[in-house]
Amino acid sequence: MYDTAELSQTINSLISLQNGLHKMFFSNVKTHKTETVVFDVKTKRRVTARYVHPRSPGKPRQLTGFRTDSFQPAYIKELTAFDPDRAFKRMAGESLMGTMSPQERVDAAIVEELTEHRDVIDRTLERQAVEGLRDAKVIISGEDYPTVEVDFGRDEDLSKAENTLTGGDRWGQTATADPLKTLRGRSRKLVQLSGSAGRHVVLESAGYDAFRSIPRIDDIFDTKDIKVGDLNFNEAQTEGLIYRGKADGFFFYTYDAWFEDENGEDQPALAEGEALMLGAVEGTTHYGAIKDFEAQFEPMPIFTKMKTEWNPSSLQVLSQSSPLVVPVRTNATCAMQVLG
Repeated sequence: MYDTAELSQTINSLISLQNGLHKMFFSNVKTHKTETVVFDVKTKRRVTARYVHPRSPGKPRQLTGFRTDSFQPAYIKELTAFDPDRAFKRMAGESLMGTMSPQERVDAAIVEELTEHRDVIDRTLERQAVEGLRDAKVIISGEDYPTVEVDFGRDEDLSKAENTLTGGDRWGQTATADPLKTLRGRSRKLVQLSGSAGRHVVLESAGYDAFRSIPRIDDIFDTKDIKVGDLNFNEAQTEGLIYRGKADGFFFYTYDAWFEDENGEDQPALAEGEALMLGAVEGTTHYGAIKDFEAQFEPMPIFTKMKTEWNPSSLQVLSQSSPLVVPVRTNATCAMQVLG
């Protein structure tokens, strides 16, 4: 048996999915000692200073720049049950005759299941990140949880509906399309609405292929390795996010990822032709308090515990989390449809 401290240490030391968009744009973490998370969404006003006579008293200005919202995140519980037979079944990769003791198999199986728990939680965060960046809203839904939409209030001018290219502007129209001009226009809109220029362009493969099919793009497209902070973009080839190169001040990536729907079918994270332009999003991952006596109701990304039943003998491992991702500067995101 492991105690909860050992389990928490184990699950947090496991190599998790290198979540492409979540890891890159929601690296800030905030925990809350309440079941409700409170978050700020930044807005932008371009107010100039007031002119006054030198001998006139200054007048207080109304504080602006953000709004505060709150939400009770849906609760995640991943439960795995083991029976004693698991100790006597050969592990994947173990020799046919078996080289592990029964206890070693159980220990290995526990680590394997903890890895799976973390993977599905990380995948949930990645899905929230995609929705938050593309739609500026996250839809929370589950068997025992009524469907709730968390809307971060992005300006409608940055929605996909307002940024669907038509006619000769579509990137598949190699003779007339001017992708860099289009991107400069969208980046200018981000600066106007958020104060942050759009520098990162995320495309699914069809959109990227159309972009690269335009002959004049090849003349200026730079594919050399670059580093921003500790991230080498040439190595960011996990979970579908691949750095492709830069041009005209923009960094380009392809993002081909899938999530399983309620029918067990894989659905693409970005539909064909969908694209994201992203600036300084200031994305934050919020975690509500863990509703568990053994966790002492403390907030943490994942809390894991274990218990045994003695008749019949069984072992259960439970991982819990209460996450919500928030693009704090939601107007630093723009969704596009570049193929029309």
